[in-house]
Formats: sequence, structure tokens, C-alpha cells
Amino acid sequence: MESAQQLFGTAVDLEASGDLRGAKALYDKAIETGDEEYAPAAAVRLGGVLAALGDLGGARSAYRDAVDSGHPLHARVAARRLGGPAMPPLAAAEPKLLEPVANPDLYRRNAFRLSGLPVDATARDLRRRGEHLRAAERLGAPVTVTSSPLPPVPAPEPAAVREALSIVRDPTRRIVEEVFWFWERQSEQAEDSGPALHDAAVLAHAQALDAGHDADPALWRRAYEYWNAVLDETECWQWIEQRVAQLDDRRLSQRTVDTIRAELPRALLAPQATLTVRAAEAGDERTARAHLESLRRSGFAADTVTEALAAATRHLTSRIRAACQHAEQVTAADPEDGSEAVDTMLEQVEPLLRALRLALGEGSAAFGAAADAVALSVNTCVIRYVNAGHDFGDAFEQLEEVLDIAVSRQVRAAIEPSFVAAGSNVLGEHCEDAAARAAALPEEGARIAESLLAVVRPTLTVLAERVDPLDAHYRECLDGVALCVVSCLGSYHGATGDDEATIAGLGSALGVAVGAEVRSAIEQAIEVVRGGHGTDCWFCRGKAHDGTTFEAALHGEVDHSALPRVTWKTATVPVPRCIGCFAEHNKKDWLDSGWVAAPIPLLGVPALVIGAGWLITSDTAVVLVVLFVLVFVFVLFAVYGALITARQRRAARRLSHLNASVSGFPPIQHLEALGWRIGARPPGL
Repeated sequence: MESAQQLFGTAVDLEASGDLRGAKALYDKAIETGDEEYAPAAAVRLGGVLAALGDLGGARSAYRDAVDSGHPLHARVAARRLGGPAMPPLAAAEPKLLEPVANPDLYRRNAFRLSGLPVDATARDLRRRGEHLRAAERLGAPVTVTSSPLPPVPAPEPAAVREALSIVRDPTRRIVEEVFWFWERQSEQAEDSGPALHDAAVLAHAQALDAGHDADPALWRRAYEYWNAVLDETECWQWIEQRVAQLDDRRLSQRTVDTIRAELPRALLAPQATLTVRAAEAGDERTARAHLESLRRSGFAADTVTEALAAATRHLTSRIRAACQHAEQVTAADPEDGSEAVDTMLEQVEPLLRALRLALGEGSAAFGAAADAVALSVNTCVIRYVNAGHDFGDAFEQLEEVLDIAVSRQVRAAIEPSFVAAGSNVLGEHCEDAAARAAALPEEGARIAESLLAVVRPTLTVLAERVDPLDAHYRECLDGVALCVVSCLGSYHGATGDDEATIAGLGSALGVAVGAEVRSAIEQAIEVVRGGHGTDCWFCRGKAHDGTTFEAALHGEVDHSALPRVTWKTATVPVPRCIGCFAEHNKKDWLDSGWVAAPIPLLGVPALVIGAGWLITSDTAVVLVVLFVLVFVFVLFAVYGALITARQRRAARRLSHLNASVSGFPPIQHLEALGWRIGARPPGL
């Protein structure tokens, strides 16, 4: 069976989440336990829940139960609520009056605690304390405070006491300090008077703050219970109004009292909210969560708790914005340092975002805005340094990290194109390297293709986890890798004729490809290797033979964006061919022979020497001899050049004829449908 404390705590959680009926049921159970501490507290909370549900009769009954309990605090609060409505809450003003003191030093730096003066100290008391301070300074004696219910430990420095006296002399600042110090120097027990109730609240709250992270949660709970009672206690506010009248300063008025009342709830929560954020910043998640639990169960409105935490985290969002701006400035000034600037910025903001998420919750607007700002800033920096020609690998890793940071769908959608583009370039670099190695070592093509798939698999996995599977650029990445594997295997099969390894590799490529055209092309290639198309020569429909395959070269994905540099990708497709067509395509005649031009130097050079010698011996003019030599040499080179040109043109015509013949081959047709073209390189390059 759950204890009264457990039932009460769970009920408070349900009430904070908006489940009033669930909270009502648990408050009833807590009351039934008869616990001296939690049953009266549950009765007071139950009265508030029933009033919110419209059951005013039930609310009055619950309050009467709390009054009958005789509890010094809860009975008083219940009696006040039975007697009539509390003072209407005021619209919260801009935090100006209490904000300067709303921090963990709320009581530790209180002017009356440091000076040792009572809240009703007169001008004469101030002068005497000032004289004592000056005397202690002249003698070098320590400043002691003995008359305070909570004497400062260690003893304050003279400068701190002097500042405290200055604050007490300022009526506006003094009234604030009085709110957070003892009015009647009572014990922590809440007795009959309003000032005694206030003093109990101050003592419990000061003890909790003095203990800091080590404070017992029960102490925080008791402090907030007292302060909630003070907010409802008319006598407490009458006391403040009387003090404003006694100070008799034109800067103080009823508006001062109203402002204090409006700001007080958030000022009371601000110190523990600050402790929460400090623990979160230090990575002490357990302590931060314990503080959050105390704040959530404080009895103050959920909006007030949220406002206090938001105010405590403002410095986090400011530091995050500053880190983003610095990274963008560095990258704009020198893209060379862009990657390092982004890494530095991410290292700085990661603990800040973690603290912000812990303090405010992942669904809070402030955390979402900060996380999205970081993501967009990284995207801006990455685009700058990548456009300047720097590493796509760093860009891909950094964009991967901020995609996990980004919260809103719109920001993720803005970053994904850059992420996919960086991933595509990373994959493209791996594919280009693999294609070049396979072209140089075709017999290693199968191993190169397998190695390529192993290298790109982590990148493909990261893309798959973070990108819409229907994204067109992402699908192009997959198809590009698959086509590169096919190209490597085409070179390998042409060099080795190894059907088994080629089919296995093509199967792996098929597992990567997603486009219908690319998948169909790979399936056709598998059929060719298996014999589906390989039984027939593509050129004459005769019986194809291993080792006679025609390797058709193709190029695609031509990139002119970095002119004058032009890049493209290559692939080879094996076309089945019979022995006869192989012999016909490789047949050589006298023009293809390497000896066709041999007679030109063998006969021409002696003829040139003989002719020139005869002209010289026949007393021919030197000019005519030189002219003869030049004309003869020109004729020799012209004939030689004509023969070489004829050979090249015939080879080009044969290749063009072969390419035209294979253009109807199904795998090549599929690649052409994707924009690829026959030929090892684009025309004119």
C-alpha cells in the first residue's frame, strides 16, 4: 500500500499535468490515511481541485477537514479560504522590483542579514551600525553579527556590510529586503499572526537555499507551503502596506505593494530554478531533476514555474546565439577555417543545449528555437566552406550531427538537401576512386566493387536513417553507387570471364539500387552473364563465346558547374559476341598493318640523299638544292600523315559502327534513359 507521502506526491503530479479527477481520487486516499502532515495538506489541495471542477460544496467540506486537523499551517490556509476569496491575483508586471534579488543569494546577501539590523531599524540604528563598522575597520577587528536569527557564516567583509547599510537607506530597495527577512524574529513554527507565518516561510526557504544542492526535498516543500500561505494571508500584505506608510517616501505607494505581490511567486522560485540550471550545466542530471521535482510540486502555478526556469536559462540561449554568430563570422571571413569553426561551436553549444533541454523540456519553445538556430547556423557555415572547395566529409558529419539536434520539421527540411548533397559528394569521391582503380586493374574489379560497397555502407546507413526514402537526391545517390559497382564488375568480367563473382557482385548492386530503370539494367546485366542474352551474339544472333565480349564504354553525370573543370562518371557494359563477330571487328588489312608506312622512311630517305647529292654534283644552285630537300621532305610527311589519318578514321568508323550496333542492347538502353551516353568521355573532351 502506498504511503500518504507517495499518494500526495503522485496527486500533485496529476494536478500539474491537468488530470484533476485523477488527482482528486489520490488526494481522497491520502486524507483517508489520517497522516498528521500529508492528510491536511491533501485536504487543502483537494479543496482547490474541487473548486476548479465546480464542486464548491465539496471544496468547502475539504477545507473544513483541513481546519479540523488543527495543523498550524494547513488549518490556517483552509480557514482563510473558507472565510472568503483570497485577494485577486494581479497581472504580473515586468520583473523590475524583485528581479535583482531573485537568485540563490536571496537570503545570504540580504541587507538585514549582513548588517545585523532588524527590519524596523531607524535612521539612528543605521548611524550607530555605521559607526561600529568604521571602528571595527580602524582596529582591524572582524565584523560580527550576533543579533540575527540567521547570522551570516562566515562573517561578512566590511565592504559587504557597508553596501548593506546603503541598501537599507534606499526606501525602494529596503522594502524588498524586508519582504525576505524576519518581521518578528519568530521561530520556524507558524503561529497565529501573519508576520509569524511569514517568518516561518523565510526561515525554511533560507535554510533550503543555504543547503543548496544538498537541501532535503522536504525542506523545499515546507518552504513553498509557507510562502503559498503567505500569499493568501491578508494580514501579511497589510503588514507590508503599513511598512510602506511608515517609511513615508514618495517613491513607495500601494502600487509598490501590488508589484511585489505580482512578482513574488516567480521571485520565490527563481533561486531554485537557478540551482536547477547550474546543476544541468555541470552535467549533474540527478540533482537537476531533484530540483525540478521540487519546483513542480511547489504548489505554484505551472506557468510560474515555467517562467522562472525560462528566466534562469536566458544566459544559455544568449551564449548559444553568440557561439553561432562567431562561427558564421569566422566562416564568412575565411572559409578555410569553416570546418574547424563549426566543430568548435558544436563543442561549445552541446552542454548548453543539454542543460536547456533538461531544465525546460525537449518540447519547450525556447529549447526548440535554440536547437534550430544551431542547426541553421551550421548549415550556413557548411555551405560557405564547401562552396569554397573544402572537405565534403567534414560537412557530412557536421550536418549529420545537427540533423539530430534540429527540432522543427521546417528546419530539418531546410538542412536535408545540404546533408544529401554532402553525402552524394562523399559517395561520388569513393565511386570515382573505385572506377579509376578498376579501369587500371580490371582483373581486380570484383574485389574493388566489394570494397566500395563496404566503404560506402556507413554513409548509406546514415542517409537512410535521416532522410526521406522518397527523396530524389537520396535515390540518385543509391543508384550512382550501384552503377559504379556495375562498371567495376563489367571491367572485371571482360578481363576474367568469371561469371560467378560477377553475378554475386551484380546481386549486391541490385540490393543498393532503387530506381526502376537502374534495377532493370542490372537485372539485364545479370541475365547476360548467366546466359539469358549470352546465348546469342548481339551482332549476328549466333552462338556467343566467353572471352569475346565487347566492352561498351559509357559516360554520365557530366558536371559543368566548376568550369573550366568538367567531371563525369564512366561505366562499361559487356555485350555478348561470337567468335566470328569478334574476328570481324578486329580484322586488320594492309592499312591497319604497322608496316604500311615503313617503306616511306626506308625508300624516301635514300632517294632524298641520292637526289640531293646529284643536284650538288651537277653544280645546281644551293637554293634549288634546299628547295628540293624541303619539297621532298614535305611530300614524305604528307604521305605518312595521310596513311596515319586514314588508319585513325577507319578505327573511329569501326568504333562508331560498333557503338551504333550496341545502342539497342537493353542494359545500355536503360542507362541512356537515365542520361548516360555511349563513349568513354563527353564529346569534345
